[in-house]
Amino acid sequence: MRPLGGMLLFATAAAVVMGSAPANAALCGSEKPGNPIVYVTGAAKTYLAALARALYSDAEPITIVWKGASSCVAWDAVLNGTPLTGTAEYWDPSSQEADNQVECELPVLDGGVLNADIAISDVFASTCQPLPNGLPSDIGDFLGPVQPMTFVAPYASSERAISATAAYFVYGFGADSGVPPWTDAEYIYRLDTTSGTLRILAAGIGVPPEKWKGNNANYSGQEITKLTTVPVEAVNKTIGILAGTNLTDSLKLQLKVLAFKHFGQSCAYYPDSTDTSKDKRNVRDGHYALWGPVHVASKIDSKGYPVSEHARRVINYLTGVTPPPGHLDLVQVAATSNLVPSCAMRVKRDREMGPMASFIPSTPCHCAFEKAATGSSSCQPCTTSAECPAASPTCSFGYCESP
Repeated sequence: MRPLGGMLLFATAAAVVMGSAPANAALCGSEKPGNPIVYVTGAAKTYLAALARALYSDAEPITIVWKGASSCVAWDAVLNGTPLTGTAEYWDPSSQEADNQVECELPVLDGGVLNADIAISDVFASTCQPLPNGLPSDIGDFLGPVQPMTFVAPYASSERAISATAAYFVYGFGADSGVPPWTDAEYIYRLDTTSGTLRILAAGIGVPPEKWKGNNANYSGQEITKLTTVPVEAVNKTIGILAGTNLTDSLKLQLKVLAFKHFGQSCAYYPDSTDTSKDKRNVRDGHYALWGPVHVASKIDSKGYPVSEHARRVINYLTGVTPPPGHLDLVQVAATSNLVPSCAMRVKRDREMGPMASFIPSTPCHCAFEKAATGSSSCQPCTTSAECPAASPTCSFGYCESP
């Protein structure tokens, strides 16, 4: 595993179902035939889009073509070379389509195989398939920002928290959980077993993915619909799971995140310092347990770099090795997307739901992240370290930071 450093900003929902392209959908890449194409699969849609728009018309353009897939399906594309087929999407800033999103038909190359250049997953590869000897030497796993995973309930529910033990029984036994009010399997919602969200939570509560009970909503969009349309009499007995990136501001008026009490903890914690804040403080310092880094995978050479020149450039932009075009503020994008860039973390993990270790980022952005997430920061603004006091001696991302 060779992280490129910096920040990778991908949202990581569960599986995304692609619809059929209209009959007149163009071949992917045909609109700008001179643009190199980077094929990306996974759950990166919303946050990949910002970079994709900028690169589409850049002085050194790249067309990013995205094919939605769940976390384990994405890993399969890189590990096993499963080809991409059917429809995909790209982003043309001049398009009048919603979000400048344009559907296209994936090409059929010589031999009928089109492989992904980059795959995005919420989970480590070993969470999806056995890898007793680790990743193959020609596959790189580049770690991006941290994403919290959550148990959620309708906003009107009287429930505010759940423990790992209670979640074990609810999702391990369903209607026979013995954990009121979650004893009706019809209103215990979950995602497909290939979902990264489900697999991180499965590792957290000790219920294998294939053993989960409840109503399979398949993918996050469908689960959100189910969770927000339950009858009034079922509100208290309804529970579901969602990635933090699914929890938009508008959705927070309909759903609530349940505080989570992990095994060995004496109380439950929200991902944020309170149920209404956005600072992700309890994720960043390790009090909230249900999180994992986003993974971007690609074929690598003997030096550990992506073999595709253009894929490497995309990864370098997204990981902060190279400043992205269009002055994209990756900390801001992360903060507004319920992601935490690695530069704002104080703990880390090297396996799924593994023990946490102290982490000191080389270029910290704790202050910039809190400013972006909450709208304010108590840190001193700066342009150089010479302006900073001894207690916070490093000027980083525009603020004086302590070690």
